[in-house]
Amino acid sequence: MKILELNSVKREEKGKNRVKKLRDKNLIPAVIYGGEKERLLAVKLSDADRLYNMRHENFLIKLKIEGDAEVDAIIKNIQLHPVTNKVLHLDFLELVKGKTLTLTVPLEIVGTPAGVKLGGILERFLWDIEIETIPSKIPEKIEVDVSEFQIGDSLHVRDLKVEEGVKITLPEDEVVLTVVAPSKAEEVTEEAAEGEETAEAAAEKKESAESGGADEKK
Repeated sequence: MKILELNSVKREEKGKNRVKKLRDKNLIPAVIYGGEKERLLAVKLSDADRLYNMRHENFLIKLKIEGDAEVDAIIKNIQLHPVTNKVLHLDFLELVKGKTLTLTVPLEIVGTPAGVKLGGILERFLWDIEIETIPSKIPEKIEVDVSEFQIGDSLHVRDLKVEEGVKITLPEDEVVLTVVAPSKAEEVTEEAAEGEETAEAAAEKKESAESGGADEKK
């Protein structure tokens, strides 16, 4: 799994005004919990933006805390400004060896369904899968090959394969994706478009014929 090294400093500041002073220094307030104690931290704005840009990836963080030991962590929450979308606060979860944690990992679809090649449509309902596991067992992603899926086939949570020690927490009968036939509405739309093109061509032909007849009379 990808590992990101990140530096942080301890902070004592609490309250709106003190946190604002941090941000004025291009530092973003953060907190880390999950270990023996909760700690208040601050990270550089550039690092906070990098974490936000990587939010759809799955990675571990080697978090270096100034004056303290390095810890393994994951990003648990990123708080954004409702208007500017700038990062306001970060929550880190410390990974403790042997301690089970709950997190989501991306689901990667491999291949093109056979049913799609025959005109079907792939409808996907899940992009991330919630799991329970220990830090050493965290998968970078869950991969599924859909090449053999025909029109009418569906993939359920129970069909996903994970390594021993990893538990998927979603309901087993939840649908992950399905391959469906083109909807009737799409067929009607296509037929209507074809009919419109035919009518337009007929109108142009008639107009051309009438125009030609008028020229001959002249």
